[in-house]
Amino acid sequence: MPINSSLPDCHSISEAFLALHEQDGFSRLPPSSLLHDSVPMSFVMSAGLIQVENDLDQIIKKTGGKFTFTQPCFRHFDLDQVGSDPNRLSLFHMPAAFYIGSNQQYRMCQQGHQLNSGAR
Repeated sequence: MPINSSLPDCHSISEAFLALHEQDGFSRLPPSSLLHDSVPMSFVMSAGLIQVENDLDQIIKKTGGKFTFTQPCFRHFDLDQVGSDPNRLSLFHMPAAFYIGSNQQYRMCQQGHQLNSGAR
């Protein structure tokens, strides 16, 4: 299947997600590495939220509990199926936006839908 060059690339999609949340007052955090000192000799393979798990108290103090990032992830549990269809991703960026202590889940879901669907 040929690659459609008119589709946005991973960086553009990640940047759009981060910019949307920054406009709403979220602080941008850097992604963590898939190789992290807190889990030596291992990949951080699934959600990749090691920077949040290890430093949550400091992050909340710095950001007020309102932060966003995109995280490189490596999905390992179905590698035998990679290539079986064009929708299977094993290396991807996962977007995340946290608003700790907020009850605005509905509004946040609407924003995510608008970003994904192109509706404004």
